[in-house]
Amino acid sequence: MRLCRPLLRLRVLPRAEGGNVAMIAAFVVPCIIAMAGIAIDLQNTVRQKSKVQAALDSAVLAGALGRQAGNTP
Repeated sequence: MRLCRPLLRLRVLPRAEGGNVAMIAAFVVPCIIAMAGIAIDLQNTVRQKSKVQAALDSAVLAGALGRQAGNTP
């Protein structure tokens, strides 16, 4: 009979609903944090690309205007 008691507890375990929220949160919260980190990283990358593009456009425009005015390096 002593051997059967632990086995009976194992039968009840899959039907137990207590603690399911904590288990789900333990898996979901790190995923949400990771997705937020990826979104922030992507936003920083896009912003940096935009700054580089603006600097390049300014340099090309300055070069074209300088060449048009007759200034050569």
